[in-house]
Amino acid sequence: MLTLTVRDWSDTATFLLEAEVFRPMMTQVEHWSYPAIFGDGFSFTLPPSAESVSMEADVDGQTVIFPLGPSLQLSWAGCDAAINPDEGRIYRCTLKPGYHFH
Repeated sequence: MLTLTVRDWSDTATFLLEAEVFRPMMTQVEHWSYPAIFGDGFSFTLPPSAESVSMEADVDGQTVIFPLGPSLQLSWAGCDAAINPDEGRIYRCTLKPGYHFH
């Protein structure tokens, strides 16, 4: 159940609701997290059990996988990470000049 209170109708508001369902499994699982995109930045979260992070993008009609190693370095974006209270990780990335979302 989600309850919201609106305090000022004249301001624009964006609500982002994120939910995850976990269940124990004995096999390796891929976890797909779709980012929230605002302007030239995007954010996504991964559970504490995630072992690695890769991003999939369409570049000129081709699917390209970009692994995000421990240094969080990409040629096309600057990223940082933080730990949530549940020990999940939240990633925030901002596109570098010359790059944009379609």
